[in-house]
Amino acid sequence: MKKIVIPLLFLFLICSACNSEGGLRGFFSKTDSEPAFEQGEYVLPQPFAFAKYNQNFLQDTIYPIGWSYDGSFAYLNQIADEACGCTYVIFAVLNTSLNITEVVFEYNDNGDGMTVEGIWDKKYEILKKTLLEKKVKQFHKFELHSAKFGSNNINYEMELTVERVLEPEYAIELVDKASIVLQSRKLGQKNVVVIDYSSPYFILDAAVVGVFVSPYRKHVAILYKEEKIGYEGPPHTIGLIAIGTNLTDNF
Repeated sequence: MKKIVIPLLFLFLICSACNSEGGLRGFFSKTDSEPAFEQGEYVLPQPFAFAKYNQNFLQDTIYPIGWSYDGSFAYLNQIADEACGCTYVIFAVLNTSLNITEVVFEYNDNGDGMTVEGIWDKKYEILKKTLLEKKVKQFHKFELHSAKFGSNNINYEMELTVERVLEPEYAIELVDKASIVLQSRKLGQKNVVVIDYSSPYFILDAAVVGVFVSPYRKHVAILYKEEKIGYEGPPHTIGLIAIGTNLTDNF
């Protein structure tokens, strides 16, 4: 009969794990496991507050709702009103890993005097159904990081490159193409998105406003802005777009 010899170091580790708060199960299980999703009600999120970039511009308003563990970022976007007197709201869920935005609904009150709160109440059932299906947990505090940020002890930087072309009708340079690269000294770099404005979108400028980092630390939603020529000239508008990526793959 063969004797089974257990190395003393391994035995010590097992015993230590058994005596720890997590026990033997905690010793072998992953510490970064998906938390249990608790279904519940959702409330109208607060508009994300940051200073207007330019008082001469009309500006979209973002209402961040929450995140799922696998990187879905849900939000409302109230589109800037250009002399319409309308409340125009988009409800979208961004799959940050694939950078695919699902627009669940667009609602324009066509000047009937509805508020964002009224639209939230009117469309609440489809809002709730979508958020539960995506396992989105609502968070009530969001921090917009700069293009240089950190997560899980790794530093990252979003780098935006903008190419311009002369528009003869206006005799000004407009944005022709914009690309965003995510860089990390530890992981390397990867391309996040390339936006081609080959059609005459009349984008005066583009910039990365900041970055929402998922509380689960693996995904980000980049808040990207487009300064657009107004429908009938000034005041011009600032459109806000959420762009997604994860912080671990494809470097």
